[in-house]
Amino acid sequence: MRPETDWALAFEPERRPEAAPRMRAGLWSRILSHAFFLLFTSPVLSPYVAEKTIYLFWVIPLFDPVFLRYSTDGVQRLPGQLWLATGALMLWFLLVSPELCLRWALMLWPLAYLWYTHEHQIFYLYVWMGFNVLVALVQAGVYWTLGPATAMLVGPKNIADVVWGAYATRSFSNFYSIIPGFDLPRFSGLSREGGFFAALLAVTVLLRVANRQRVGGMQWLGVLLSISKSTAFLFLGWMATVLGARDRRTPAALFLPLLLAFCIIYYLVVDTPLMEGRISATFTQRLYPYAALFHDMDFANLAVGNHASPKPLEQFRSFQLCVNVESYLNCVEMPSFAALIFSAGIVGMCLYLWQLSALGIGFWGVVLVFILTSNVSPLSNTSFVVLSYFLALRVAGAGSTPRQDGSGAAPEPSESETEDYW
Repeated sequence: MRPETDWALAFEPERRPEAAPRMRAGLWSRILSHAFFLLFTSPVLSPYVAEKTIYLFWVIPLFDPVFLRYSTDGVQRLPGQLWLATGALMLWFLLVSPELCLRWALMLWPLAYLWYTHEHQIFYLYVWMGFNVLVALVQAGVYWTLGPATAMLVGPKNIADVVWGAYATRSFSNFYSIIPGFDLPRFSGLSREGGFFAALLAVTVLLRVANRQRVGGMQWLGVLLSISKSTAFLFLGWMATVLGARDRRTPAALFLPLLLAFCIIYYLVVDTPLMEGRISATFTQRLYPYAALFHDMDFANLAVGNHASPKPLEQFRSFQLCVNVESYLNCVEMPSFAALIFSAGIVGMCLYLWQLSALGIGFWGVVLVFILTSNVSPLSNTSFVVLSYFLALRVAGAGSTPRQDGSGAAPEPSESETEDYW
């Protein structure tokens, strides 16, 4: 029989005979959940202050007394290993960069609220993703009937400007096709741009798969309307989701040597003068940091991050190769797990994997996060990254009661889980 995740049990008092019954989520909690998921799926509705997006969905859980009691009661019963892993990672982040510490805290906060809404059956993600798909459908209709210029009026950039003016978050109405030879522009709903919308839809589809729910037609319509490079990772994510549901024993720590092997192979095989100019700009921007780890960083910086003897990113050979084919802004925002190693070193990466392992996330859950954050930092607080960690928890089976037949299989989804909002 598959063992339950200790921390998930701490948040389920009705399964602990010595604890008080769970508070039910009433009308107020449902209203707040709707507000949370509206803001969570619509980043353009959040302001941009001091070069940072201030996501308003961070604030919503503070007004839900049921969630506050749920979280405080559960936190008191968390296992010691999770406290130790979280404390060690937060302390290391605080030492190397206080911003990393704040980012991780702001990752765990909405993640806890997502878990709460799912457990209390007020998980309205699919409702508001459906709303975003309808917005994308309107954008597509305007684009094809009134022209691209008019479509910009209902694009994310103009919507953000109308809502926030000078404080509008960075967004791009990039309504163009990425498939050569096909006039199939992508649309973005209320996401910052088409690629982010595609990534959010991909995680939503995979969450349906992880929960063994039917993927609705509106979701597939959204995937079609937002088709992007991120959509290409949907198949890889599906494989990792299916494998993760079957294999929950492979530890997260196994991912580290595989990641380092990937960096070395990329450095030795791909990042060479022979291959220069032969790799597309998008892959150069996403993969150059892995070569930079070995080509441009000494042992001390590789171990603890680019802090032992700081070296400007502009001096990195791999960064210069990226700037030659991509914009400076796209290259300086280092993506994927390489960004974590660059900022916190191998030590930080080890503590990060320990934290995920303490949460019950195994090897395939880490692979999922790796795939779904290939174009951003895994510490980015944007919605599809937060949802990627939630997906990894669901794949790990956290909070699910094992079957009593000893099969170790996941339980059948409840009636509320199979409700088809789309």
